[in-house]
Amino acid sequence: NTLARKNAALTLNSSKRESDTIEEAAGTKGKGKAAVDPGLRSKLLSESIAPWRTLRLFLYASFGFGAFLGGLITLSGVAAFLSGARDDVDLNAEYLNLGIDFGAAIAFAVLAKFDIDKG
Repeated sequence: NTLARKNAALTLNSSKRESDTIEEAAGTKGKGKAAVDPGLRSKLLSESIAPWRTLRLFLYASFGFGAFLGGLITLSGVAAFLSGARDDVDLNAEYLNLGIDFGAAIAFAVLAKFDIDKG
């Protein structure tokens, strides 16, 4: 019973602190709840729950696309070697580079998926 009261008090204090933080960030501390725009409140709340999420998603997309593009460039070199257009390609190194590039692209896609599902 006392544990339930303590948890309720902690939840109430956490909620009050969250509300105070949002009001301070919005510049409306002490002006009442009606002064906080619901859209701004939603943005501030989502940012307090998952800080830097937008930047992380941008970086996942950028690095993933860069790795995918590098893989396509490497793949075109391998295709040129296999068709006989180039003869100066080390296939072992190229296959390793393909694995690294496409593996990194998949890894960044998985990280972005986890971040999106979590938030």
